[in-house]
Amino acid sequence: MAKKIYLSGKISGDPNFKEKFAQKAKELTDQGHLVFNPAQHPDMFTWEQFMELDLKALANCDSIYLLDDWKDSRGAKIEYDEALRLGKEILFEEKRDIDNSIKAEIQEVKSYKFRVALEDGSLTPWQYSDHNPTKNDLDDVKKYYTKLAEKKRLEQPADKTKVLLDYKKIIWNDYISAVRTFLPKEKLNDRKAVLEASKHALAKQADVTGAIGIINNEFSKRGVKSRATLVKAIKEAAYPEFSKKQENKKSNDDDFGHGR
Repeated sequence: MAKKIYLSGKISGDPNFKEKFAQKAKELTDQGHLVFNPAQHPDMFTWEQFMELDLKALANCDSIYLLDDWKDSRGAKIEYDEALRLGKEILFEEKRDIDNSIKAEIQEVKSYKFRVALEDGSLTPWQYSDHNPTKNDLDDVKKYYTKLAEKKRLEQPADKTKVLLDYKKIIWNDYISAVRTFLPKEKLNDRKAVLEASKHALAKQADVTGAIGIINNEFSKRGVKSRATLVKAIKEAAYPEFSKKQENKKSNDDDFGHGR
């Protein structure tokens, strides 16, 4: 009769574990059984996450098949202990008296299952240990998952609103930088030169059509409503020191007029 068999043995530290597991899985499959082979997992999870997945798979199998080196594996010993707890059929690669081995191994193998609460109130996945977890164990798990959460947060796509604002800022800054290139200070009072510089600066944009809307919006925020105010806004954006100088001049003129 076909059985659903969970294959268990040493993986960590064995460079040939895939071939070893594949060969045994084929033997059992050729006998007509369905085999769950944990060595086929993609390398994308932590050890604890693999254990969580594997123990769920074990719970849905009829039997566990232990390769000869299973005692050298922390994970395999946890799987063996879990299989005993669930009442699964225990199969060994080496020939042995299963009933006697169960009695002996129950005394030798003990696994501990625990979760840790994080600062945000969430819980870590189940952790599995071959000893009663100490405070250091709990702290290490907490630090690991806190760093993992922070890494995921940093790797998430940036907020679309912020990306759009940054893009608009880049377009505007590139435009103003180009205006300064085409508009020397000595021509600041030449209206035609200011408008020509603006025209050339706009032409340097990779996407002129898209840039026009962004730049016009910036000018609107600066109160541009006519060609005269446009020229003034271009000069003030390209040369802030010019704007400050004009303000100081106006202030001095006002003071002089008041003194009269």
